[in-house]
Amino acid sequence: MRLAVVYRHAASREVVEATLRYERERRGLGGAFLDEIARIERHVCDAPGLYQLVEAPIRRATLRRFPFGLFYLEELDRIVV
Repeated sequence: MRLAVVYRHAASREVVEATLRYERERRGLGGAFLDEIARIERHVCDAPGLYQLVEAPIRRATLRRFPFGLFYLEELDRIVV
């Protein structure tokens, strides 16, 4: 069973703001950013312990194409960003 990914309000707001900013820079770039977020979410769900431990229990998964990291912690039944 794949873990659910849950965003705290501040993290969700940051993703929305970054998406809008990228879309203003170039049409389609905001969508590419969201695609990269979705890709890294899948990886985190598949192997949550794989990524860098920043400060226990918080880990960071770095996005490839964008200068962002997904900071998260693993709970029993979900990943909290």
